[in-house]
Amino acid sequence: MSADSGIDTFRGSGGFWSGLSGYFMLAYGGTPIGWNLTPSITWSMFIKYFYLPIKNASPHDGYALLVRLQNESFHENMSVITMNVDGFHQASGADASRVCEIHGSVQRFRCNSCCSPIEVTQPTTTVVKCSQCRSGYSRPDVTLFTESLPEIEWKKAMDIIAGLERNDVMLVIGTSSVVQPAAGIPKLAKLKGAKLIEINPAEETPLHALMDVHIQAGAADALREIVASLLSESEQTSTT
Repeated sequence: MSADSGIDTFRGSGGFWSGLSGYFMLAYGGTPIGWNLTPSITWSMFIKYFYLPIKNASPHDGYALLVRLQNESFHENMSVITMNVDGFHQASGADASRVCEIHGSVQRFRCNSCCSPIEVTQPTTTVVKCSQCRSGYSRPDVTLFTESLPEIEWKKAMDIIAGLERNDVMLVIGTSSVVQPAAGIPKLAKLKGAKLIEINPAEETPLHALMDVHIQAGAADALREIVASLLSESEQTSTT
């Protein structure tokens, strides 16, 4: 979803974890290993290569269109389950209570030792020491590989899936569909009778055969057409 805002993806050709250097980054900075062994170095790399590119980017208009769709058509019947950690949905005006960040957020920080929240108002490349345990250091409040998903956010996501009814619709936007357990969510929705629409520039993903509709396009372009069409239909219905 955030690729069209200039944020590097994790998977696929040119993704953050691709190539030899990407595999090293994944093994060291994408797991608790680097955060526990060299917190200062790992924090500095995180700020430079991950946090600042997100901070300097802006959500594309596809995010705002989803917010319009929620506010003008579906209201509490529309929710967002995201693996992205950039906070762009909320920054675009989405109802935060209807956004499930199942991989956490780089907009929040916690201690790498005791997990207490750490307030970092203006993040720099200098790591912040935890004021609670006084032995740990700041790290992003995201789910690293080998770590469990945040319980509360995952439960919210499962509650949304449990509430689906036959012929409800799930948009599966821009995901490689390989990272578990998140990649299993569309399968659960399908079991509930939901229709699945996949938006992805790739010709196929591992969940391609499960989809009812596949739109081979970037998130922003596809959402412009889909949402514009839905809002137009809604306006026509309300005037008849």
